[in-house]
Amino acid sequence: MAYQVFGLNCPEDLIFVPGIVSHIEHYHLFPGFTKFITQLSKHYRVLLFDKRGSGLSKKIDRAPTLEEREHDIDLVMEENSSEKAILLGFSEGAQISALYAANNPSKVSKMILVSGLPHSAKLEKVWWLPKFFKYFILKRAVDKTVRDWGKGFFMRKSLPREYLKVMPSEFNEKLGQFERESLGPEALKKLLYKSGRHDVTPFLKDVKAPTLIVHSKDDQIVPFYLGQKLHHAIEGSQFLPLNGFGHSFFYDPKGLIINSFLSFLSNTKKVNSL
Repeated sequence: MAYQVFGLNCPEDLIFVPGIVSHIEHYHLFPGFTKFITQLSKHYRVLLFDKRGSGLSKKIDRAPTLEEREHDIDLVMEENSSEKAILLGFSEGAQISALYAANNPSKVSKMILVSGLPHSAKLEKVWWLPKFFKYFILKRAVDKTVRDWGKGFFMRKSLPREYLKVMPSEFNEKLGQFERESLGPEALKKLLYKSGRHDVTPFLKDVKAPTLIVHSKDDQIVPFYLGQKLHHAIEGSQFLPLNGFGHSFFYDPKGLIINSFLSFLSNTKKVNSL
């Protein structure tokens, strides 16, 4: 399991739980990422990791199960002698974080879920269709993503619109490199098929950790309403709607999001609105 550690002599640990693709070295190529993590590390020991099969972690020939994704968090905690931590779950990692918090309440002190989802958006509106037709709909979406993988199109969709206005043209190649070195096309296909059928909704009622849910209205990867569904399903959670940040949180030139995160983590009953 590949991981990085930021921050020394901090009283609490914060674990960044990645989404469907990750690469702990290439993350730092994204505008604002290193700055965001550095600011968090002034207050918390921040642990970044690549889930099994992705990025710099050991490759596997199948998609990891939900239980294995949960175990990734355990491995990082054990390796760093962490008994209890804050979880910062991003995208699909928000789904895994919520499941982990529900099943391991003594190990999670607080939780922030960014651009998250309880289940895939692809099949929700056609729940009534026979299984074969739902599979066909999922297959069409997966095939399109896999066909374009490595060209940077997926990662480009995740970026804030303000950054896209000033993004250097050569950054497109870095986006493609991030995709190619995070996951190969076949591994991505297996992962998308499996994650497309995941639904952690039944577990969300068991989340006891104070939770902040953050979602941007212009998210093109995970629709805004799925963040709202997380909020409604996790009792006592707080919801911070964003606009203009896309499927992202670290391109934060004015420091609005980091201040809201730190506000919540220092006082879970108060969140700075944007």
